[in-house]
Amino acid sequence: MAETQKELNADDIPSQRLYGISKTDNPEHGYSPEGQANALEDDARGGEHQDPILGRRYRKMGRDGTPLLLNLGCGFNPVNTHINVDAFDNCKPDVVWDLNVTPYPWPDNTFDGIDMFHVLEHVEEWWPCFCECARILKVGGYFHVRVPDESSMTALTYRDHLHVFSPASFQGIDGQSQPGNAWAVSELDTVPLRLEAYMQVPFSKYNWMRFIPGLLRFCANHLRNFFWEQRFTFIKTR
Repeated sequence: MAETQKELNADDIPSQRLYGISKTDNPEHGYSPEGQANALEDDARGGEHQDPILGRRYRKMGRDGTPLLLNLGCGFNPVNTHINVDAFDNCKPDVVWDLNVTPYPWPDNTFDGIDMFHVLEHVEEWWPCFCECARILKVGGYFHVRVPDESSMTALTYRDHLHVFSPASFQGIDGQSQPGNAWAVSELDTVPLRLEAYMQVPFSKYNWMRFIPGLLRFCANHLRNFFWEQRFTFIKTR
């Protein structure tokens, strides 16, 4: 049985499961979901890892020289370099935890990176969840979020999809404001994250439209079901 909802610390979980990767892991698996084949070679050199999305480098901080990474809502897609967390123990996560329950069982500034892929739309109170991720993330760490595109019919037609998102959903992160909205101004810079990158991913059958400038964007702006996914990359700023 995986760990249940109680206070956890570094001694509660074996090193390989807490810090995500050990020197005996398959070198073809890197520290990110995309995989970085040279991660263990970097370990041996005491070097730095390259973030595959941002292209930036940061010093490795784990107990054995590797980043501390969290995969929230792993489901049946665990990542062997991360701590895999899910509310359902039938997918055998490293830690069983309901993301609706806050605070999360880790101290402030614990993780170098957090991945949450097609999870946030399932969380009943998603903003407290988002803020908790900011709390447990280290300054300079990344937070990758993937959710259905707002124009996709799957965004709300699945019974367990509770929310739709756009870049405007994250009012409260650094630098995002709506002039003239008193509530938005009061929320300005209350969450120490900055949106570093954003992209919409089309359904594969429409990839050919990329080669005709403006066509995919025009169709996506006026029609539905051209984009299926949104990808957000946040960085903790302070």
